Amino acid sequence: MISKEYLTRALNPEPGHRGESFTVLEGEHAGEKGIAADGALSWDSEPHGFLEQHAGLLTDADFTGIREVDGTSVFCEALGGAKHLVICGAGHVALALCRMAKMVGLCVTIIEDRPSFAEEAKTAGADAVICADFTKGLEQAPGGLDTYFVIMTRAHQWDIDCMKIISKKPFAYVGMMGSGRRIAVVKERLLAAGVPENVVSSLHAPIGLPIRAETPEEIAVSVLAEIISIKNEKSRNDAFPEEIRQALQKSGRKILCTIVKKNGAAPRSAGSKMLVFSDGTFAGTIGGGLAEARILEKAKEILAGKESEPALVNLTLTDSEADRDGMICGGEMSVFLEEVL
Repeated sequence: MISKEYLTRALNPEPGHRGESFTVLEGEHAGEKGIAADGALSWDSEPHGFLEQHAGLLTDADFTGIREVDGTSVFCEALGGAKHLVICGAGHVALALCRMAKMVGLCVTIIEDRPSFAEEAKTAGADAVICADFTKGLEQAPGGLDTYFVIMTRAHQWDIDCMKIISKKPFAYVGMMGSGRRIAVVKERLLAAGVPENVVSSLHAPIGLPIRAETPEEIAVSVLAEIISIKNEKSRNDAFPEEIRQALQKSGRKILCTIVKKNGAAPRSAGSKMLVFSDGTFAGTIGGGLAEARILEKAKEILAGKESEPALVNLTLTDSEADRDGMICGGEMSVFLEEVL
């Protein structure tokens, strides 16, 4: 079973540190879990258990997938925290970006020095709005390996001020909106001010993917698409999306279903999760269709019993089977089911 102690550690990885989760998938140690930070095992659900004994073969993982360790399959999952988007400015594009970012699960902070614009940011659904000059506002804003900064101020001097502060913080991404001339001026002045060249060169400017965007909403789409692309290149995807985090707070028996392996065109990647409750309701998705329906049924079977053991379910959707059920992509995947305490 998944303990509360494991969830506390996995849901809150140490900011700024590389974290991994390990789960033994088979054998007498099936279900044993461990947490590592920066390559060192920091917690094991079974003291002196399989994971602790084989820590040296595991803690250099930094990826999400199955690793064979001494003949035993272990699911390794790179842990990232909730993703934060910090937007400097609250103009039309910034507000559109805020609304869209909330739709994909980002936690949004907007910094704006004009009170009336700050009020607009609140109505756009920002999780936090800091009404202050950009320098002071950024000093209050979070930084870290899961933080994405977007600079959308109304003048290049404020762009420069923002970059000077951001350059001193850890970040996953920083992008700036502006014309080619404005961007060139900002970069030149940043270098002259002593901002490291590698930080200046990492600035995504012009911001966004080149989709010929024109309206504020289209520009916001291009920016968010670039952020998603950068986020998914990294191995620090949030192991527990907000929908799953919220569902874990509900009382009653529940099964966590995690994709640990996938081949072919199965729609979701390793690490994708679904939480199933004893009344048949569920949160999250492992891709929908036939595969998800089978896992839902298996989870219900487990919950129908008084006691549960972890189960590894291997699914293979042949072309004919997938086509019959409207999943012409087919594919294979393995899903690990565990009851949550």
